[in-house]
Amino acid sequence: MSGIFAKLFDHDGTQILVQMEENDDGHPSVQFKTELNGLRVSLGLVFSGKDVDRAWDAAEDALNNCELDQAIDMYNSMNKSTSQFLSGQEMTG
Repeated sequence: MSGIFAKLFDHDGTQILVQMEENDDGHPSVQFKTELNGLRVSLGLVFSGKDVDRAWDAAEDALNNCELDQAIDMYNSMNKSTSQFLSGQEMTG
């Protein structure tokens, strides 16, 4: 694994953090994290398979190749999904 484990992008004043992590099952994942409507939202892509080293390499490649346009695409997907999920629900806190 290289020294890069995260990238931070700015989209219209909103930060999008793209971070390589290990999930609960020990598989590498690339997590997209941001804040939407006061909520912290994340979406993870898990890389798994019998060859663990190959999975880590694939996750590392995905992170290294992630650019602003891909981060914005994921942000837009998370925003749409979150809005649909929360539509009609009253937020209390």
